[in-house]
Amino acid sequence: MSEIHHLNGSCHCKNIQYIFKTTTSPADYSVRKCLCSYCQKKGNRYISDPKGELEIMIKQDESVQRYQFGTRTADFLICKNCGVIPVVTCEIDNQIYAVININSLEKVGDFNRHSQEADFDRESTQNRLQRRKKNWIGKVTIAKDQN
Repeated sequence: MSEIHHLNGSCHCKNIQYIFKTTTSPADYSVRKCLCSYCQKKGNRYISDPKGELEIMIKQDESVQRYQFGTRTADFLICKNCGVIPVVTCEIDNQIYAVININSLEKVGDFNRHSQEADFDRESTQNRLQRRKKNWIGKVTIAKDQN
């Protein structure tokens, strides 16, 4: 049986936190550096595991901005308090898929520093959604604090 890795991350002020459970060792991930204009300006780098599980916890939902651009098929969860984007989500066929920004992990050093560049600008919306459904984290829960 494979070892389960629990990777914790958050925005800087911890309003948006997550636990990513995966059997893939951090050293074995291919980190993706998105070449879109938005991610380049932010310096975001992403990983996902379609067999992994992601639990997102939001303390103050009113302090989370969901930003969309381009095809408007993904939500970049931005903390309004500190400006960090820890996760990106996408709903496909009533199921939430996600990728995590490794820059928001507690232990970023566990990952290969080399990032593979990814350019999806010419990808059709249908192909983009199919790729996400195949490659992004497919078991995602979002819990919001009830206070």
